[in-house]
Amino acid sequence: MTSNYLCFSVDQIQIGIPLNFIDRVISAVAINYLPNSPQIVHGLFDYYGQFVPVISLRYRLNLREMAITPDQIFVIVDTSVRKLALVADSVEGVKSLLKSDLIDPQNLNKGIEATSVYSTGNGILLIYDAETFLSGEDEILFENVMNLSPKAE
Repeated sequence: MTSNYLCFSVDQIQIGIPLNFIDRVISAVAINYLPNSPQIVHGLFDYYGQFVPVISLRYRLNLREMAITPDQIFVIVDTSVRKLALVADSVEGVKSLLKSDLIDPQNLNKGIEATSVYSTGNGILLIYDAETFLSGEDEILFENVMNLSPKAE
């Protein structure tokens, strides 16, 4: 059985998200800082009247943080709780992968948070479940901050 993944990169790390989570891919836009938000949240931006948190994949991957630049990409994903914007450096496209070709990351390294790993021949593709980008603690903190913030009119 095959599954489709949107593949993109962050600082030379290849990441795949199941296509069914993807809303769209847009150019990075200006964001608003959100005081007291979890470290993984860069800030918010207005996405068709809805405030969407911008998630730092660099933070999640333990990479050096960098300011968002106009040449970056926002991958908008739908989770069961809310939309999220994942900051990416580039988008490679959609890949169809056989489930039998995916490796359990725990077999490689217990510290890998990805749900699966795929060998691309010249590296690895980390497959993530979009539901897991905000930890339970991050989600609670983010929700509390949002409830204290002024709402969009």
